[in-house]
Amino acid sequence: GQDFDMWLRISSKFVSFYIDKRTCVTRIHKGQTTNSFVEGGVLDSTRALIKFLNERSFHELFPFTDFRDPQNILKAINEVIYITTKADAFLYRCGFTTALVEKTMDWFTNKIPKPISEKLHPFIKNIITENLDKPLPVEIKNVLKLFLNKKNLDYKPHNFISDTKDYVQYLIKHGDQRQAKAIETYLLKITDPSNRNNSEEEIYNPILLGYPENDLFEKINPENIRYWTLEPGSLITNSIKYSIKLVCKKCNNTFNFHFENEMGKNPTVQNFICPECKSGYRFDDENLDQDFVKYHSKKVISADNSNSDLSKVAFFIRDASVIGGGTKILFKYIDWLIRLGVKVTIYSFTKKPDWINARLKYIQISSELEIKTNYKLLFVFSIFDVPLVLNRIPISKVVHICQGYEGYHFGRDYDEMRSDKHILTRLHAIPVKNISVSTHLVELFKSKYGRESEYIPNGIDHRIFSFRDFTNRNKSILFVGNPFHPLKGFTFLATAIKRIQQSPFKIDELKLNIVMGYNPDSKDAVVKQLSDELDCEIDIKVKLESSKVAELMQNSSVVVCTSWYEGFSLPLIEGMACGTPVITTYNLGAQSFCRNEINSFNVDYGDIDSLAQHIIDTIYQTKDLSKLISNAYRTSLQYSEHNSVIQFFNAMENLLHKEFDQQNKKLLDDEYNYCELESINSTIDNVTPEVSIVIPVYNQLDYTKQCLESLANTVNQKIELIIVDNASSDGTYEYLSDYNNSKINLVLIRNDENLGFPKAVNRGVEESTGQYVLIANNDIVFNGNWLERMIEVAESDCKIGLVGPISNEVSGLQRDENAVYSSIEEMKEYAESVNAKKKNQILNFPRLAFLCTLIKREVINKIGGLDERFSPGNYEDDDYCLRAQLAGYKAVIAKDVFIHHFGSKSFKADGNEVYRKRLETNREIFFTKWGGTPEDIWLKNETVNPRQYIFPINKNSFVKYFERTKVHIADNELELAEKSIYDAVINFDTANSIITYTELLNLAGNISLANNNFENAAQYFETELTEDSNSSSACLGLGQVLMLSDQPEQAKVMFEWAVRYDNKNEFATKFLAEVNSKLGHNIDHMSVVE
Repeated sequence: GQDFDMWLRISSKFVSFYIDKRTCVTRIHKGQTTNSFVEGGVLDSTRALIKFLNERSFHELFPFTDFRDPQNILKAINEVIYITTKADAFLYRCGFTTALVEKTMDWFTNKIPKPISEKLHPFIKNIITENLDKPLPVEIKNVLKLFLNKKNLDYKPHNFISDTKDYVQYLIKHGDQRQAKAIETYLLKITDPSNRNNSEEEIYNPILLGYPENDLFEKINPENIRYWTLEPGSLITNSIKYSIKLVCKKCNNTFNFHFENEMGKNPTVQNFICPECKSGYRFDDENLDQDFVKYHSKKVISADNSNSDLSKVAFFIRDASVIGGGTKILFKYIDWLIRLGVKVTIYSFTKKPDWINARLKYIQISSELEIKTNYKLLFVFSIFDVPLVLNRIPISKVVHICQGYEGYHFGRDYDEMRSDKHILTRLHAIPVKNISVSTHLVELFKSKYGRESEYIPNGIDHRIFSFRDFTNRNKSILFVGNPFHPLKGFTFLATAIKRIQQSPFKIDELKLNIVMGYNPDSKDAVVKQLSDELDCEIDIKVKLESSKVAELMQNSSVVVCTSWYEGFSLPLIEGMACGTPVITTYNLGAQSFCRNEINSFNVDYGDIDSLAQHIIDTIYQTKDLSKLISNAYRTSLQYSEHNSVIQFFNAMENLLHKEFDQQNKKLLDDEYNYCELESINSTIDNVTPEVSIVIPVYNQLDYTKQCLESLANTVNQKIELIIVDNASSDGTYEYLSDYNNSKINLVLIRNDENLGFPKAVNRGVEESTGQYVLIANNDIVFNGNWLERMIEVAESDCKIGLVGPISNEVSGLQRDENAVYSSIEEMKEYAESVNAKKKNQILNFPRLAFLCTLIKREVINKIGGLDERFSPGNYEDDDYCLRAQLAGYKAVIAKDVFIHHFGSKSFKADGNEVYRKRLETNREIFFTKWGGTPEDIWLKNETVNPRQYIFPINKNSFVKYFERTKVHIADNELELAEKSIYDAVINFDTANSIITYTELLNLAGNISLANNNFENAAQYFETELTEDSNSSSACLGLGQVLMLSDQPEQAKVMFEWAVRYDNKNEFATKFLAEVNSKLGHNIDHMSVVE
């Protein structure tokens, strides 16, 4: 709008006229070939600049400058140098011309008196030397070097057309055929006889335009590619850059081409021409992952472990100079590997930063082809580095350390960033090895690509990020991240602060601390502007050590994360460890551990009112934050450095196919297995328990009372007890509502009906926050140090996922045949004798009964909850144990833990015969699911049916049922899928970006269609059409319903509309052809739509 503003100001003082004629020859846009504005504004301007330099004196560039003053001479030259360094300057749009510099030096060496020029030359040299050290293109550096010339230089006029022709050749050589063709179009127009002012001007013969003559473009064979890389463009363009070297299959010429396309949900296509034989080629990225693997297998020799040193690995870190959370994690891994006896080399395009002190080899390279190949593994940080290093390294050696799904890192707004981009989906599908830092990423790779990741959760050092009591905190907000990157959503936080400060709840002396990994330009100006806008003190801190970040957190009132997306969000865990409340957006990564109003405050991105209210609540402490803070601290313990180290051992040993030296492992493990946390735990009131105990109840109040009494008498730590009442009618709910015990934090959930054992357990597990979950019956009695012992067993081996006790009334090897007693007192004595006689005895046994079973949180995160097909109960425990086993975990029996069991009182409440029939029914369900009974599988070692081992649970009902739908579809259980997707549609969450509502309806309709449930299918498709009246997929679905219902005429109408709304809908075209054939029409006949 600046030009329009100028016109208005001119017109306010002068009479203006509109000339109805073109004032330029033509105009070209490099991206679109022809566009009236940029054509005239760029290429015509370039031609005009060269014409000006050819015909006018240098002084006319600065007509009002007094060059008798040497300072003005220096200013003019400095201005020319500044222009010369700009790669996108108009001057360079038709090549890296030296015209401006030559004109300047002609003036400087011939017109400026010698004493003055000699005096100014050292200043000019300093300016040029400084610019030559910058990362400028080689072509621009060559232009700049002309300023260093001391000899007299005479300017010779430049021939714009011949120079531009040379630039076309340059562009073709360097692969920019798109820009070359745009300039060729321009050259053709300005050398056209009808546009020429001088008949002596030469004619231009294009190299690319008009070819291939038949306009046929052959799809590129990946095996003919010799070099292939991709990298992201700018945030503004939201684009992807391709660089490819191709061998022409017809003339054997090798040529480069590169191009830049916007990242969208659909594949992209680009046409190219062999400059030698003019053959046409088409590149598309529809199956990029498969094509790249074909290219890679042709280019790179497969891994030969014989030439790989098992003790050597390498890391490729494109830029190691920016100190971000991801960089810190990488160097922590590197340090651990070195201490475990592994030799580590880092390759990078940047110099070794001063802060890297690790005992490692750091090599700065200019090309990935300089990386040596004799490493066991090469680790990369970004998904864009995967195809880069695969130009050199075998695919079997490459490990992608994923700290965030980069498909959600790009976009110009929230919706665009949180949507799938085809190219990034395909890049992540390249089958390299993966390390994921969060359960969100583990599940993403599994659900999207069917790939298992090594899991190394991010961890923090609690000695640095240590707990501090939430009193006497500063009125300050801490934001960790780059506030200038849209991904971090800083505008959301700024808007909320601004609203607070303009409201009656204005916070006096409010301070916003921003911690980022680099020093921004004009930091002081940014701080002042933000401070004025937000009406609070602003402090931007850069490249802080962890101890300084921790100190800020320990003094802040709240840590806020407003990101659109995070793969994990380590600053939130650090804040939790420091005893500081955290507020976060629902950004997927944080959802791995942040539970709204349990250990954090969670808000939807853009909900300014909620964010502002939570900030007010934390700073003014209008809510009791003690429970939230203690819960958050317990959450942070799950992400301790010690837990991270243990998972690191497992992951790296799996990847390297070797075990580390036990002494080295112990030294590293001992360093992080510090005991300071014990004293911290004892000082925190109302902490979230290490264990959440989930007990479903249905009547039988007397047994429940005994169970709770024994629980209170035997636990020596805070626990979270979640009781799920299945609509009891004997006063159970009323009794539990009034229950109070200082040792037990009771969460009571009431169901409106008896949902049975599996559903009740799942609902309780969804509410749990503990590191362990114990599933128990209400008709048991706990004894002695049962809980401590079961936890000890669980922690003795990282592969142990489930721990069960022995008991008097249970099936299998958990049954203690020697358990004989006649009273509770005798039972307790017997339990003590068992504990003494069988001390530390563990039995590996794959099948546990869930009368009292301890389960690690990581198992639940990986395989979900109890399969609800076994409701109201029986065999769900066998199923869960089998699924855990398939996921890589062991179930064991702690033989020194005895639990008394009265014996399935709730299950047998309807009588033994009903109970027997239920056992038979669920045994058959188990057999149908797995292809054998528990005895067949574990005693006869029969092979089980291949199935998904996860049964999703989630507090978000939509996510839960949608994920279950995907599992049922994968297992070809379409009836169960239809039930799940019905619940997903009912509970659809607009804030969740997994799938749109119309896509969900279409999927539901197709599932019902597959089940021949035509009435339901039609309802789903009709609702989809109501939501989107131009939906081709909805019309296709309705057409299929009508076709299968033997209504071909009506089906034909719907198929025609489907084709009209999307003429690329191949299924619609196919079904329209079929129905036309059935009705006696030509296959492409159209009626109503015409």
